Amino acid sequence: MTADDLPRTALGRLIEAGKIAGAIAAILALLGSLYAVAFGPARAVYGSWTSLQEAVVSQGAALEGQGEILGRLDAALASSEARAAAMEDALAAYMAESTSRFDGLGQSLAVLSDDIERMALPTEVFKVGRASRAVEGYCVETRPCDIVVFARRTPQGAACQVIPGRSRYAFYSRDMMQRREVERLDSRPVQNIDSEWTEVVMTIATPTGFGTGAEYVFVRSYDHCLGPDDTEVVTQESDPPISIIICPLAPRPDDPECPPDAPCPPCIGAPP
Repeated sequence: MTADDLPRTALGRLIEAGKIAGAIAAILALLGSLYAVAFGPARAVYGSWTSLQEAVVSQGAALEGQGEILGRLDAALASSEARAAAMEDALAAYMAESTSRFDGLGQSLAVLSDDIERMALPTEVFKVGRASRAVEGYCVETRPCDIVVFARRTPQGAACQVIPGRSRYAFYSRDMMQRREVERLDSRPVQNIDSEWTEVVMTIATPTGFGTGAEYVFVRSYDHCLGPDDTEVVTQESDPPISIIICPLAPRPDDPECPPDAPCPPCIGAPP
């Protein structure tokens, strides 16, 4: 403001002086406020506010730290749950495998028990004596032949029971490498024998084509060898085989094919 701008009247000058005084008072009030903030009671209020702000910030940081800790706990809990689930799966798999192994072990024990039981079965139920033979000393082709067999039970086969209808009879030729099943013609029942030598006569249909030498065998089947409840079947073929001379039906007596020194009587069955 220049001198030209000052009011020229006393009233105007008085008003202008009042404005200046008011401005000075405002400045002084501002300075007083600043002083109060810096050094007076307002400073304490400002300090409390600042402390409150710092506490809020610190509490926020603490809450953030707690949130991070809670996040880690959640992650750890999730990991623990996953581990527990994995352990449950592993335990279930182990139990299933163990059950399977136990089942397999049970089956193996059952098989082993069966094998042990079979090992207890007799391998020889009866014996055949070497005196067994054809009653006439020979058999003739196509004709019934009586064969006497001397047999006895072995101690291990004493409890065995012969199975009716399961016996078989056969002639065997080692020279001709052939075996032929034959029919038993008599109606004598197949019986269980004891440990004493027993004479058993069998009437057999004599086969053809075996020459003069053959071996006769028969097969028996037994059960209950280990007791009344035992159903295992034991099958045995007679041993040793019984040597039998099989004579052919010879031609007429004057035929040169009927030599007198043949093992069979000359011209068996030849017409008179």
